[in-house]
Amino acid sequence: MNDAVGQDPKSFLFMLFNSLGPIFAFYAFSVKGQLTEKTLRICACVFLVLAIIGYLTYEQKALQLLVDNNYDEITNNTTYYFVALLPFLFLFNDNRLIQCALIICVMVFVISGMKRGAILISSILLLWFIFRSIKNASRGQTFFVVFSVLVVAIIGIKYVEYLYSTSDYFQFRINQTLEGGSSGRNNLYSVYWNHFLNNDNLFQVLFGEGAYHTENILNLKAHNDWLELLIDCGILGVLLYFIFWCKFLKHWIRSRWNPLLFSIVGACFCFAFFRTLFSMSFSDMPFSLCMIMGYAFAAIDSSKNNFAWKNHNGRILCSSK
Repeated sequence: MNDAVGQDPKSFLFMLFNSLGPIFAFYAFSVKGQLTEKTLRICACVFLVLAIIGYLTYEQKALQLLVDNNYDEITNNTTYYFVALLPFLFLFNDNRLIQCALIICVMVFVISGMKRGAILISSILLLWFIFRSIKNASRGQTFFVVFSVLVVAIIGIKYVEYLYSTSDYFQFRINQTLEGGSSGRNNLYSVYWNHFLNNDNLFQVLFGEGAYHTENILNLKAHNDWLELLIDCGILGVLLYFIFWCKFLKHWIRSRWNPLLFSIVGACFCFAFFRTLFSMSFSDMPFSLCMIMGYAFAAIDSSKNNFAWKNHNGRILCSSK
């Protein structure tokens, strides 16, 4: 099998380990009681600070490279790290002010980054958050939840209006979206799909053409997990990936007895799955998302054992039946 020029095949396995491996580590830490809800809350603040630093660093370096082309605005690819913090919102259900502040901070950077995929997924996660917050709120809390949503929505609309009136690049990105522009992804998908269909090598169809082989075709990754795996790992790779998502969905369904876990896992599932359709999810799982996923999966699985799972306040998250 041919491998992408300049790419070590072993790096493909290391990439998978670095991307998805932390989930297993945090799962183990949670089972041992070393990762708690209190720790996750603190880490959410730390991850937010790190995301802001990463955003500003990327912005500065990218603009320095583009200064010769007279660009003063860019699409910031670090915005997904902000979106990955939205599942942490449910850990602050006892403090709506912190939730609102976190939402506003995250959305300001996501919108400013002008990464359309990140904006789409963050919008989906916010709708999920609003739905779950209203559903799980008591009668007295419902009014405050709705009021908070309206305040955040007004702030968001005003900020979008400000960006649209002051940023030519933001106007361009919006017009590009309204016109159906996909940043060349449609052509990319077409080339890779036709490449697979026209491949008459049965072994390569079943097991793939090797790690990063998409880069041998167009010198670009597929920006779609399913196409990337279809070319690199064949039908078998796609089948294994499908099983992974079935297991993920099964865990989500199994958590329905616990509103907090169901909300968290649902948000993680939406983030990771929707990203497979127009980005590279399996190769770039944010560290923060791995942490909260490992914690949630451990809490779900603990329901099969003979002990109760509690958070730092002593509230039972799950217990054996």
